[in-house]
Amino acid sequence: MLDGVLSHWLLGIHRIKIDSEMPLLWDIGWFLVFGLLPALVGWYLLHRDGDRDGGGGPALRRTTATLVALTLLSVGSGGWALQPPADNPFTTVVFRGGAAPSQVEEALSAVQARVVWSTPDMGVVVVDMPALQRWKLYQRGALLVGGTGVPAGCFNWSTAEA
Repeated sequence: MLDGVLSHWLLGIHRIKIDSEMPLLWDIGWFLVFGLLPALVGWYLLHRDGDRDGGGGPALRRTTATLVALTLLSVGSGGWALQPPADNPFTTVVFRGGAAPSQVEEALSAVQARVVWSTPDMGVVVVDMPALQRWKLYQRGALLVGGTGVPAGCFNWSTAEA
């Protein structure tokens, strides 16, 4: 809920589905389904009194099943959300400090990436590359690769201006 309010609405850093005709609808839906609904279910599970049997029977099984279902839904939806917008073929990559430009160029060449933009020291680059190759950049010195979700896959398609 905090990410939705701060990143999406107050700061305007990014949208849930930037290539949608109605991005605010996606933001609100995401907030309700993955922010408010889990919070309400958690509150309910913590505060229900009449449904406890004390022995770990049906109430515990229902609670566990609910938590497992919410976890699977969140993980699945998070994976889907990592897909970049259809009109953005680029991947943003942040390399570790001290990486020489020649090391960055070698890493990008190994994954068939073409540089579209970079900082002068090549610490941050925007590349056009095959999506399935993104994970391999971590083995080659990248700290953050857009579209991988480690730790934040959505930074790749920010609406903030440089």
